[in-house]
Amino acid sequence: MFAINRLNGFNAGATGLPVINLTISTDQLAGYNAFTAAGSPAGAVDLRITVNSSIIVSELRALSFAAGSTILITNNGTIRGVGGTGGDGGSISWFGSLAGAQTGGAGTDAIQTNRPTTINNTSGNVWGGGGGGGGGGGATDQTNGALASGGGGGGGAGDGSAGIAGVCDTFSGGVAYPGSSGQRGVPTSGGLGGAASTGSGANSGKGGDGGDYGQVGANGADATLGDTYIGNGSTGGAAGRAVFTNGAGLTWTGGNNGTQVKGTAA
Repeated sequence: MFAINRLNGFNAGATGLPVINLTISTDQLAGYNAFTAAGSPAGAVDLRITVNSSIIVSELRALSFAAGSTILITNNGTIRGVGGTGGDGGSISWFGSLAGAQTGGAGTDAIQTNRPTTINNTSGNVWGGGGGGGGGGGATDQTNGALASGGGGGGGAGDGSAGIAGVCDTFSGGVAYPGSSGQRGVPTSGGLGGAASTGSGANSGKGGDGGDYGQVGANGADATLGDTYIGNGSTGGAAGRAVFTNGAGLTWTGGNNGTQVKGTAA
């Protein structure tokens, strides 16, 4: 899956620490734990990670290294977060809300470290996952016998799962006008929110679109028409960060721009 070249303490880097070289040469879509890949060293090390060209790494984590360690990442591929899940649309019963619209899920961080980190991103991309879109609100109109459920939110960029349309519970009467489920986020952009539904006197809200890489998900729309219940849409999910060092310090030596880095980095 990846090549490891660990040098012992007699082959120290410029910091005087033992050097550990990790080369990622195959896609790591289920996440990459650098501490485990490095053999879980007990003492401080000089960690050097290279991501080869065209390789995709989801959620690179370089945590748990001992105090005094340093981290260098040379990224020639794409390191990305996972997109947030879209919120489900509001579900409706004959008498009102069966379940309110659900909030979109947060995207995850592309890189997390806890030691001073230097990144050379000249030939790569570092993108935080997009937030999931919020679910749309549902509505009920007893006068006209209509139940309109909200649309589901779209999944965030980074393969975020889509939210589903709300349920119309017609057990007690009324005609169901269901919204649509959202679309799954894809590796390039967030998914579209599901469409609203329109009945005889009950109009629901559209699901919010999923956020693109490093962007929040859009809020779901409020329902616009009904006499028994008019539900609110829910909020979109937060964006994942490009890099989070937990205050340890971050230095870029290339590729730190709005195209190659999407999301906050600190």
